[in-house]
Amino acid sequence: PTPRATPGGGLFSRNPGIEGLSQRVNFNVFLLALLANLLAAAAHYLSSRAAYKPRHLLLQDVLTSIIGGQLAYLLYALGWLPGSPYLEQQLGPLTIPLVTFAGGLLPLLINLFRRELRPTPPSP
Repeated sequence: PTPRATPGGGLFSRNPGIEGLSQRVNFNVFLLALLANLLAAAAHYLSSRAAYKPRHLLLQDVLTSIIGGQLAYLLYALGWLPGSPYLEQQLGPLTIPLVTFAGGLLPLLINLFRRELRPTPPSP
């Protein structure tokens, strides 16, 4: 059988758009996930900047947060993230931005546990 397009719903529609295929995410929720990812990267940037890190390390921290958030997004969208059906059932469309935000904060938490973000003033 050939897939047929079906009419879409609202902002958080669960309509797959193609009959017979399931869809975990839609474009609007993807945009919310990108915003959540940027918030996590901004938090990582601010905490690294407070620790007086050099610019190249600031950029490395921000990019690591973005990669972590997008990796969490991909794992969730593919269904490979453990517990993703449960999270989707409990939180609905808010699951994706929360998973992305949490994935973006993982590198920040790793830096905190490694004690790389202690505020140390620059030497004169």
